[in-house]
Order: sequence, then structure tokens, then C-alpha cells
Amino acid sequence: VDTGHGRINAYNSLQLDSACIAEITTAQHNPLYHATGEREIKGKASGKDFQNYKLEYSASLTDDWTQIGSNNESQVQNGTLGTISITNPTQYYLKLTVTDKYNRKFIDIKKFHADTTVPTGTIQLADNSNSYTKTISITLNLSANDDTGVTGFNVSDNPSAPPSNWVSIKSATEYKADYKETIWGADGTKTFYAWYKDAADNISDRYETSVTLDTTPPATTYSSSSYNKWSQKPITLTLSVSDAVSGVDKTYYSTDGTTPLTVYNEPFTLSNEGTYNIKYFSVDKAGNTETEKTIPDQVIIDKTAPTISITNPTTSDTYTTSSYNLSLSGTASDSVSGIKEITWKADKNSGKTIPKTTGW
Repeated sequence: VDTGHGRINAYNSLQLDSACIAEITTAQHNPLYHATGEREIKGKASGKDFQNYKLEYSASLTDDWTQIGSNNESQVQNGTLGTISITNPTQYYLKLTVTDKYNRKFIDIKKFHADTTVPTGTIQLADNSNSYTKTISITLNLSANDDTGVTGFNVSDNPSAPPSNWVSIKSATEYKADYKETIWGADGTKTFYAWYKDAADNISDRYETSVTLDTTPPATTYSSSSYNKWSQKPITLTLSVSDAVSGVDKTYYSTDGTTPLTVYNEPFTLSNEGTYNIKYFSVDKAGNTETEKTIPDQVIIDKTAPTISITNPTTSDTYTTSSYNLSLSGTASDSVSGIKEITWKADKNSGKTIPKTTGW
């Protein structure tokens, strides 16, 4: 064995085993931010040959250091090293010095900044153009800004101060994200509140947004100025819609029996002769669609009188018969509403009229 290398290796091993640890973990991400007031400083001060540690702070690396408390002879493993009281929002440097029994110094320096400015932010529906929804699952857009970094948020339907169960996020001076939320309870308006906090645990003002849950489709009815299955005159139809929560967005109708696509804005008049099959439905502002409805009977506009032709008797001026019964016959037609009945009239005995109505 090479005794030279052996001695070097043994010496290096001795140095590693006896080295102390000095680490300020509170300031893991420089700069360290926190609010003014008393602040715990956490970290590690330990080692095989540990003797003591001290905490100091300074406004700059070139100024004198001011010690916080006295030397501490107890080792610390991921615990509180001491406390510092900050009165002004400004930049500081914090130094941890661990001394071992050989008077060797192990030093860690971290920069921090006292922060008294709360984050600013917003909360709004993902579809900000519509404050209504027909589903209980919604998406909220969260947005916040903070010079020291946004580190958490809390969303709740409770307007009181936010609880302790914050949602932690990676620190960012500008934060934007979508957040899924569930609406509980009956239809109506619900309000959601959001708070943000930064690396210094400053909590923002309360921000809020409202959404109206509407799971019920609208209801549409019809009425007419002179509705009947058959009509000789134009018919005006009115569609009336009710929706108690979000309100009506649009009503659609058709007059030919096809899927309603025409937007209803005001009462419409059926004036052309023909047969109409009326269908209609409405949609509310939350997107609920009513089941398509149909007016039970066709609407028939018939402005043209039927045509009739007498085939018996003939057109001769005189018709002679030996029977007391006179045989009458003829044809009648109507291309729109059809023939309902035919009324016969005959003059007999000095101009008397004998009426007779026969179903056709």
C-alpha cells in the first residue's frame, strides 16, 4: 500500500467527518422575503465537533454585523435558530456562523427583504361573457401579482377571512391559472371569493365573482288573435316565454314543420293561403334548451271560395218530371281547406225557397 496516499485519504476523511453544517433554510430561495415584525429564522447548526453558533444581520455585506442574541451552544437540526425583529421594509443580510472546537468557522449568508405589500389579484369565470351556468362544475380564472412572488391562494364560497388550508404554488411574481369549482345547492346566484398570499405571508384583499346556476329550461306557450284550424283571414301568433332564474336568451320557431331556426322577436302573422305546421322552443341564458313543441292542429289559411257545378238538373230553363221527387246532383271542390257541406236551394210554388243542406 502507498503509505503517502493512505495518509492523505485518512486526513481527507477526517476533515469531512468533523466538518460542521451552517445553513439558513428559511432563505432557501434568495432573496428571502417576509413581513415586518418578529420572524423566526430556521436552519441547521450542527456537526461532530460543534461548539456554538451565532446569528448576525447587516444592511449590506460591507457594513458591520449586529449579533442577534448570544452564542448558542445547542445544536439545531432543521429547527429554529433564532428570531429577528424587522421594523422597516428594507433589505437585510443574515449570517449564520458555526464554530467547532478547533475554532474553525462555517458560515452561511442569505439575503432577505422585509415586505409589507399585499398581492393584488382577480377571480372571474372562465367564460367571463356569461355569468350563468347550467352545470354545477365551473372553471374560475385566477390571477395575481406580487413583487416578491405569489406563493398560495384560497378560493371559498365563505366571505369570511380565508382558512389556513392554502393551496401552495410555485412562487411567481405573476400568477395565472384555471381552478375547478363545484356549485352546491339549488338554482340561484353563488359568489366565490379568492385571497392570495406572497412569500412574506402577506394576504391580499378579498376578490369575488358571482355565477348563477340555472338547471331548468324555459317554458314557451302560444296564443293567437283568432286561432282556428281553418281561417279565411290572416292569423297572428304570439309566443310567450318564462324563465325564473337566468332569463330567456332566444326563442326559435318554424311554420313548415321543420326544426325551428327562425329567431322569434315579435308576434308573427300568417297571411298567405296554405297549410302551416308551427313548431317552437326557447333557450335560456344558461344554455338550457326547451323540448321542441308543436301547435296541436295545423293552421290553414283559406281565402278562396270553393267551386261548385250542378250536373242535374241541366241548365235548361224547364225541367219536367212525372215524379214528386226531384233528383239533384253536382260537384264541388276546394283545394285548401276542403268541402265541409253543400246547401241546396230551389224555388217552387210562387217563388218559395226550399233550403236543404247536405254534408259532403
